[in-house]
Amino acid sequence: MNMLGMPWIDLAPLTTQRCYHFAWFMYGWIEREHVLNLNACAAWWLQLMEPRWAARRR
Repeated sequence: MNMLGMPWIDLAPLTTQRCYHFAWFMYGWIEREHVLNLNACAAWWLQLMEPRWAARRR
């Protein structure tokens, strides 16, 4: 069996590299979205609790 004549052998490393870059891009995007959601949730809770804390200080 002659593997040198197979056209996809040369493309296999490029495809792997592209998948690797895409996977890291998706990981970074998901991580960023998660951080933004956590910050928004924390800001919402702090905004909700702020009047209650101000009332307790008086």
